[in-house]
Parts: sequence; structure tokens; C-alpha cells
Amino acid sequence: IYNLLLDVEITNRLAKEAWQDLNKSTHGIKTFFVATDSGVTRIYPLEEVEDWDEEPEPYNASYYKRSLDNEGFVYKPVIPISKGGSNDPSNISILASRAVEVEIDGKVLKPAVVGVKLELEVWTAKFKLLASNHTGEGRRHLQCDSLGSCEMDCDLSSKELQCVILDDGGFLIMSNQEDQEKKVGEFFGVVDPSLMRALYNVSLFAKVESYDYQSTCDPEKEPKAGAAPRSIAIPRISDVLNVAWLASAAAWSLLQQLFYSLTLQTWYSADFSYADGANYKEKVSCITLQTQYYFPNNKTTFQELMDCGNCSRFFFAEKLANSNLVFVVSEKIMCPMCDNRPLIQAEQNFLDEPPRTADGPNMCELAPRYRKGPDSCFDYNILEDTSDCGRGSMLQPSFLALVGLQVLAL
Repeated sequence: IYNLLLDVEITNRLAKEAWQDLNKSTHGIKTFFVATDSGVTRIYPLEEVEDWDEEPEPYNASYYKRSLDNEGFVYKPVIPISKGGSNDPSNISILASRAVEVEIDGKVLKPAVVGVKLELEVWTAKFKLLASNHTGEGRRHLQCDSLGSCEMDCDLSSKELQCVILDDGGFLIMSNQEDQEKKVGEFFGVVDPSLMRALYNVSLFAKVESYDYQSTCDPEKEPKAGAAPRSIAIPRISDVLNVAWLASAAAWSLLQQLFYSLTLQTWYSADFSYADGANYKEKVSCITLQTQYYFPNNKTTFQELMDCGNCSRFFFAEKLANSNLVFVVSEKIMCPMCDNRPLIQAEQNFLDEPPRTADGPNMCELAPRYRKGPDSCFDYNILEDTSDCGRGSMLQPSFLALVGLQVLAL
């Protein structure tokens, strides 16, 4: 409680003494925020709380955990749920966060994470300016040398060059292409599959795949039945007698259960309860494939010529220091001979049948995985005082009542 009250006071002073004096519109900032180890999340200005779709508990928020695990700034695209998940660039923001490091007695502690929510349109314009070697808005033409080699310009040369910023998971953060502005937040393997494959082949990205054998999926829609005429089955006398016998047996069984329940003063019934927001009745058990992309090494510069038969495409990539971002410049030309099949990062399920070796794990070759138990059991301790322990009890029905029921059953 002491840490909680202390964090409330510190974050309040941070908002009043630091954030109020900053001009948000000049820097393209929508929101300031801080999340502390004690569970306090403070957002400034207050009216931005309605558009805050991150987890209120810091330890459940992805930006908080990623900031603690990474050095420098962590960026992620934010598409507000309150706006219906619209990919309108005016609704999309970029969340930038960083852990606060405090050194005490030679130990580095991270008691909080601070950050800002940036306006995508403002920072996309800044990105184009910085990626074009412009010193100001007045220069609007390319400078070329005597050999005809021109400097890179992600703004004026947007028809020839594709300039994008990706995060360490391969998701699109910014782009100089107008048709890609609505795709911010999508996996780049879907936006530009051939280029993403090339980035993967040069080891800028690596991926890890894992299978969830206890996942749930939406059931497949059953095919509609055909309208072919069907014959009417006429029941036989034996079928009628079997149905009558089954009905009488079921009725007698229910009557017995009623008598037993009255005798034992309890009902043999169970009521199932489900977690809030979960609808397990509409889900089926399935196996899902989960894929995660990441930076596998500390190399910062990558370049390659993608050769696809009679078509080639050059790209250059540079990791941005103190961040989880990479800047990629490539020729905009799309080679039809390259592999343009979308790379799927989203969770995939194998619902129809057990997947084969080409599509996933072969269920016939999987070794069962068991939970490892403790090395030794602690079910008995000589120092334990069993007088404080409770004991179970059982309802004992009347002996005469049970004998009477058995006689009736005969």
C-alpha cells in the first residue's frame, strides 16, 4: 500500500510539473502515460482515457512487458477498439514506451514504464522528411551527381521507392505509400509477401512456430442437406415394442432417481458455469499453429538483390538504434516471377483432420507430453497437528427406506 500511495503522488507530480508544460500538437503527441510496478497507470490529458484501449493492469499490458524486456524504446501500432477497429489513418496511433531505470546499490531496477501515443499522420510526414535528406520544407527537387546517381528521397520518389518502418515482429508501422497507410498494424508478410520473404532469407527476421494442442476454434458450418426425395420408413411391430419398453424403462429409472434424491435429501444434478465473456458451447477443440517473428541477431545493416528470373528488385534495411524498429527501402517494382503468396502470421487452426507432415505435426508420430510431478511427496509430517484439520462427512440414508425401494424394484 505504501508503494501504491507513493506512485500515485509521484505520477501526479509528473503530470502537473512536466507534461502540462509540453506542447503536444507541435510534437504530434496525443497522450502521455506512465505505468508503475505497483499497478498505477496515469494518462494525461484526462479526456484521452476514453480512447485508452490498453490493459489497465500494467502486468497484463503488452507494452509494459515488452518495455521491461527490451532496451530502448518499444513501438507498436494502436488501432482503437472504441472506433470500431477502423484502419482510418486519423484513428491509428503509434505507442512508444520505455522502461525507467534506477540504480540502487549497484542494482538496476525498473520501477515504471513511461511513454507517449503519437499521431500517425504527423509522424508519417516527419518520417518522409527525415528519410529524404531534407533540411527543410523548401527543397522540393532531387539532387543528382554528374554520373546521374540521385540521392534517396522517400517523398518525391514514392512512385519508384517503397520506404517502410517495421517493428521487431514484422508489423507495418509507417510507409510512404498512400495505399499502405490503411494497412498500418498489419503483418508485412501480407502487405508485401515477396519482400518479407527476402528479409527472412537474409536473416533480418527469424520465426518460431509452436502448436497449441488444447486450443478452441469456431466449428465449421455444416453443409446444407440436399433436397432429394426421401422414402418414409414404416415401423414394424418389433420396433414399436422396443420403443415402448425403452420408454417404460426410462420412466422407471427417473422415478428411482426421484426416490433416492428424496431419501438422501440432495439432487443429482450439476450446473455448469462459464467465465465472463466466454461461450464454450460454440467452440470445438482443435490444434492451432502460432508463429512469432523476431530479430535473431545483432547485425544492423542488410541489403540484397532479389533475382526472380528476368526481374530483379533491390532492397536495403537498417535497424534503428535504441528501438525495436527497422527501416527498409526497396524498389517499388513488383516482380510477378517472385513468390507473392502471403505469409501468414496469424494463428491458424487444423480443424478438418489431423494435419500431415507437410502442413503440421503428424498426430501418429507425436510423443505424449506428461506433467512432471514432484520428486518427493509431503503427505505426512510428524510435526503436523492434525487436531486442527477438518474431516469429511457423508449423508447416511435410512436403511428401511433403501430396503423398501429394493422391494418395490422387484
